[in-house]
Amino acid sequence: TNEFEDFYQELVGGSSGIGVQVRKVPQGLMVEKVMKGTPASRMAHLKYGDIITAINGKSISGLSVSDAKNLLKGEANTELQLRFVRT
Repeated sequence: TNEFEDFYQELVGGSSGIGVQVRKVPQGLMVEKVMKGTPASRMAHLKYGDIITAINGKSISGLSVSDAKNLLKGEANTELQLRFVRT
């Protein structure tokens, strides 16, 4: 597997993800796909093209995908604050 596949698996599978497929862009992470019925769709209302720029108040601009992934991890049913730009 490559880094993207590992990131995708972390987000989609297991209880720690929010249910999005993303790709790295200079500002942060661009949403490529939102899985139905996941926290990303139910609570954050993320959409294709949105750019996540901060996680829990920390800018992710310039972070590696791996570092951003670590900020998205957490226990199931815990809050996560995302700042994003709708394009």
